[in-house]
Amino acid sequence: MRTTIAVSKEVKDALDKLKVHRRETYEEVIRRLIEKCKSS
Repeated sequence: MRTTIAVSKEVKDALDKLKVHRRETYEEVIRRLIEKCKSS
């Protein structure tokens, strides 16, 4: 199931800067951040 979430332009821009490669999805970026937080 997919859902849509609203984020500010500031958050979108920050997520864009965290992408490992241009075609990485926001879901991939968010999942990577979640895993990083879990292992900290």
